[in-house]
Amino acid sequence: MDYISAIKEFGRDANPFFREMDIAIVSYEHGSATLSMLITPKLGNGAGWLTGGMYAALADEAMALALVSSSSLDERSTTISLSTQFIKGIREGIIFAKGTLIRKGRQIAFLEAIVTDESGLVLARCQGSFLIMPK
Repeated sequence: MDYISAIKEFGRDANPFFREMDIAIVSYEHGSATLSMLITPKLGNGAGWLTGGMYAALADEAMALALVSSSSLDERSTTISLSTQFIKGIREGIIFAKGTLIRKGRQIAFLEAIVTDESGLVLARCQGSFLIMPK
């Protein structure tokens, strides 16, 4: 079963990371995907802020789902580059990451993601490059 079919059938349970981190699939369509995650104390650093790696991980997953939603069944992909600009910290609430496909070539796809809080305040911006390979 391909990933999009598994997402349609099982929702977040199709992805073990989504289950472990309590990530919800808000939406996905051709070239776009939005995920959300509840901030819990176990995701904080020593000062109580959400660990920066969680911004990047959620953004990476949103970009990957955006890419998969626009790919053919005979393609698979993997992240080859990820750059994150951390803009504002957060300690509690829900964060959202919206991944958007910018350009898809034959072997490389370029995506971006914006991480926000519940009010839409931008917390981080990410850019990612993904290698596209035949299955």
